[in-house]
Amino acid sequence: MQDFRFALRMLRQSPGFAAIAILSLALGIGANTAIFTLVNAALLRPPAGVREPATLAQVWTHWAGRGGYGNVSYPNYIDTRDQTAAVFDGLACYSMKPLDARIGNESERLSGMIVSANYFSVLGAPIEAGRTLGPEDERGPGNSAVAVISHGYWQRRFGGDRAVIGRTVSLNSHPFTIVGVAGSGFHGMYPIAVDVWVPVLMSREMSPRDTPPWERRGMSFLQVIGRLKPGVSIEQAEARLQAVSANLASQYPKVWSDPLTRRQGTFIALPGTKSTMPPAVRQGMTMFLTVLMAVVGLVLLIACANVANLLLARSAGRSREIAIRLSLGASRARIVRQLLTEYSILAIAGGALALVLATWTADLLLLMKPPVDVPLAVDLSLDWRVFAFTMSLALGTALIFGLAPALASTRPGVAPALKDSGSVSVRFRRFGLRNVLTASQAALSILLLITAGLFVRSLGNAQAIDVGFNPRNLVVMPVDISRRPYTEDQARAAQQRIVQAARQMPGVQSVGLVNLLPLSMNESAEPLTVEGEKSPNGQVVNVNRAGPGYFRAMEMPLLAGRGFEPADGKNSRPVAVVNQEFARRHWPGQNPIGKRLALEEEAKNWIEVVGVLKDGKYVTLGEDPTPFVFIPAEQDFQRSMYLVVRTGTRAADSLVPLRKTFAAADPDLPLQDLMTMEESMGAVLLPARLAGSVLGAFGVLALVLAAVGLYGVMAYVVSQRTREMGIRMALGARPSEVMRMVLGRGMAVALTGMVIGAIAAVGLTRFAASMLYGVSPTDPATFLSVFMLLSAVALAACMVPAHRAASVQPIVALRYE
Repeated sequence: MQDFRFALRMLRQSPGFAAIAILSLALGIGANTAIFTLVNAALLRPPAGVREPATLAQVWTHWAGRGGYGNVSYPNYIDTRDQTAAVFDGLACYSMKPLDARIGNESERLSGMIVSANYFSVLGAPIEAGRTLGPEDERGPGNSAVAVISHGYWQRRFGGDRAVIGRTVSLNSHPFTIVGVAGSGFHGMYPIAVDVWVPVLMSREMSPRDTPPWERRGMSFLQVIGRLKPGVSIEQAEARLQAVSANLASQYPKVWSDPLTRRQGTFIALPGTKSTMPPAVRQGMTMFLTVLMAVVGLVLLIACANVANLLLARSAGRSREIAIRLSLGASRARIVRQLLTEYSILAIAGGALALVLATWTADLLLLMKPPVDVPLAVDLSLDWRVFAFTMSLALGTALIFGLAPALASTRPGVAPALKDSGSVSVRFRRFGLRNVLTASQAALSILLLITAGLFVRSLGNAQAIDVGFNPRNLVVMPVDISRRPYTEDQARAAQQRIVQAARQMPGVQSVGLVNLLPLSMNESAEPLTVEGEKSPNGQVVNVNRAGPGYFRAMEMPLLAGRGFEPADGKNSRPVAVVNQEFARRHWPGQNPIGKRLALEEEAKNWIEVVGVLKDGKYVTLGEDPTPFVFIPAEQDFQRSMYLVVRTGTRAADSLVPLRKTFAAADPDLPLQDLMTMEESMGAVLLPARLAGSVLGAFGVLALVLAAVGLYGVMAYVVSQRTREMGIRMALGARPSEVMRMVLGRGMAVALTGMVIGAIAAVGLTRFAASMLYGVSPTDPATFLSVFMLLSAVALAACMVPAHRAASVQPIVALRYE
C-alpha cells in the first residue's frame, strides 16, 4: 500500500506524462481487446443454452483423398444413431431451412431449422414455455405438424404472450401448432438467429413438391451432433463411427463412393467445443482473426514502445532521486518494485480505459458482418474471458516493457548521480535503448501503413475490374417458389407474374431471371461432354440457368449469335450460350455457333450453342478466365431464382416502388430483401473491404501513436535539457542552430526506423500478393507516399519541442534546476 500511495503521488506530479502513457496503452490494449471480443464470440464463447458443450461431438462425412466435411443423409443418420448407442447418449440431426410464415393476413420470411425430435434433449436446451419436441412428433407425414419457436421470435411477434402455446401458424402454406418456446438466447450450436424449429420428417409438409429427403440415402443435407456417454472419449466415438461407416459403405457402395475421386467416404467426429460453426467457416474465421490479432499486436508493440520510451526519458530525470534512495540504504530490488508499481498503475488504468473503448466499438465491429442472408446472432458483450485477457495484457505490458526502464533507472552509480547538476545530456547521448524504441515505433508504423495502403489501392482496383456486366442501376430480388404448394406449371406462372409486373413499371428498361447471381460466391459445376472431343473422365463446367432478357438486363455483351428468347421453352430444342473462354478451349479458331455439348458424362441429350458471351467474372473477382455455360431457365426449370431489373434511375431509388409492385403481384409470396447489384456483390468484395478498412484504421492509429510517442519523448528530453540549451545559447548558439539540432536528432531516429520498416515491408507484403488486385506488393507509389506521409508526421511531432528548445532564455535556463 505504501508503494501504491507513493506511485499515485508521483503520477499526480506528472499529469502530462501519465495522460500520454495511459492514452497510449488504452489505444494499444483497446485495439487488441476489440478484436479479442470477436475471437471470443466466434471461437471461444460456448453456445448459449447448450449444456456442457465439451461432452458433445459433431459427426461429418469425410472423403478420403479430397478432405473437407460433408453432411449426412437421413437414412445414414438413422443407421448411425441406432448403431452408436454404446458411445452416444443421443444422436440428433438438424438443417437450416428458410420458411414462409403467415399469421392472419401477414406474411414474413423466417429463419427455420428442421431437427430430429431429440435435438433439444441432446443439446440440453432450456424451455421457456410449453414443451420441446418428443418421439410422438417424429412419425412422419399425416401427423399433426408441430413447431417450437425461439424466445426472440416469441417476444418480437407475440409480445411474450404465454397463450401462444397451441396457436397455429402457417409455414410454407401448411398449418403448424406451436407447442413450445425455447429459452432466452438459445439458437443451437451456431450463432444463427433461428426463429422456429420443426421436426425433420415434417419437411414434406413444408415442401410438398419435393422428393421426401429422408427416403434418399444419397441426399446428404443434415448435420449430426451427439452427446458422448460418460467416460467415452472423442477418439473412441470416432472409432465406432468409422466402423459404422465402413459397414454402410459395404451395403451401399455407390452412395459411399466419391463421384470425383472414386474413393470411399467415412465418418469423423469433431469436439463440440470446435463445432460452433461449420469447420470450413471456422478455419477461414480462425485465419482471418489470427491476421487481425497479429495486426493489433503490432499496434500494441508501438504503444508499448511509446510508453517504454517515455519511462526511459522520465527515469533519466529521476536519477538523483533514485541515487538518494540508494544512498539511504534502499536495495535495487526495492526500488525496481516501486517503479514497477507505478508502471502497473499506468497499465491497469490503460486497460480499464481499453475496456470502455472496446464497449464503444462493439457496434463498429458488427459492421464487419459478412453480407449473407442468414441472420447472425453474434454476442459481442464483454465477459470474464475478455476482462481476463485485457487485464493480463495490461499487467504483462507493465512487466515486460517496464522492467528495462526500471533496471536502467537503478543502474547508475550513487556518487556520480548525486554530483550531477541536473543535466542529462551526456547520458542521453550514450543511452541507445531510447533511440531503438523510437526507431521501432517508426518501423512498425510504416510497415502497417504500407500494408494498409496496398490494400486500399487493391480495393479501388477491385471495384474497377471488368466483371463482364454493368452492376449500376441494377436491382435484384430472390424469387423462391420452392416453399409454395405449387405444381410446376403454377410455379412457372408465379414467376412470370413477377417478371411481367416488373416490366410494366415506369422506368424499367429490362428484366430477367437467373438461378445464380454472378459474384455471389456460389457455383454449380456439372459433368461436360463436347461433341467430337475425347473428354477426360470427370470433366466439369460451371453452369447457370437464365431467362429471356437476362443478358440484356445485365448488359452482358454478345460476341456472336443470340441470347435466349421466349421461344426457348421446355418443349423446344435444347440450346446454350457459352462464353469466350469455353469457345476458345473447345473450338479454337472455329465458329462455335451450332456446335453441340452435353451436361452429362455419357451424352444422350445434346445441347446446341446459339450464342457466345464476352468473358466475365462469375464466382470471385480473382478468378482466371473460366469456361461457362448458360442454358435457358425454361428448359431446366428451377423454383429458386433471382429477378434482375435494370432501371433508368439510381437502383436504390427503385427499391420501394419495386417492393410495392411485387407485393401486389403475389400477396402470398413473402418478399425477401431487395438489394442493388452492388450490395449483392458485397460478399466477394468483403475481404478487400475488410483488409482496406481494418488495416487502414489500425494504420492511422499506429501513425497517431508514433507521432504522440515521438512528440512526448522529444518534449520530455528538451525539458530535461533546458540548462544545456541555455548554456549553448549563452555561448552564442543561434535559435535556428538549436532547433536544427533537436530536429536533426529526432528525424534521424525516425528516418532510420522508417527505412528499416520499409525494407521489412518489401519482404512481408509478398505474402499478401494473392489477396491484392492490380497492385504489386512492392508498389513504388504506395511505398513513397507512405514514407512521405510518415516523414511529415515525424517532422511535425519534432517541430514543437524543437521550437520550444530554440525559445529558451539563457538567464532562465542557467537558473533552472
